Amino acid sequence: MVLLKAFQSIKGIKAHGKIICPVDVRKFVAEIKVDHMFAFAPIAELSVSDKPDGFWDKAKKVKEDLNTKIAAMNVHELLLMSEYFHGSVKKMVKYLQTTQGTHDVTFSNMGRLGISETYESFQVETIYSPTVGFPWRNPNTIVVSTFKGEMDFTFCSNDSFYPKVKQ
Repeated sequence: MVLLKAFQSIKGIKAHGKIICPVDVRKFVAEIKVDHMFAFAPIAELSVSDKPDGFWDKAKKVKEDLNTKIAAMNVHELLLMSEYFHGSVKKMVKYLQTTQGTHDVTFSNMGRLGISETYESFQVETIYSPTVGFPWRNPNTIVVSTFKGEMDFTFCSNDSFYPKVKQ
């Protein structure tokens, strides 16, 4: 919510007022185990309305909207449909690189990472939030993850997306 307001103050009427959130579908598909690498995350698109008033009330409304959109996802159908897109991935990426997109920022909350702290003879001290690939022209992404009770926050972008400012 704060990010959308920041984008609005910088971009003015060119701001979209929308944030997209990739959804980790592993908890919806029993066949995908915790230790499996799996990179499919359908998107929930959110916006902040002027109502209700107050920061925390708006934050709660955004969280409710996100939960509603996640509950409405038919994950198995999305997985099946996405199989048909494999042949068009190159064309889709090319298209995404030419469009401004319909959102201001992507927020990826990975939550607690399900990675063991100890593996036989060594211990994992720290995990930094992974970065992301940007197939579209609007690459602004925030990734948040937690490991061993420590939250990691990463802001990723592509400097070619921003206009050059003379100093």
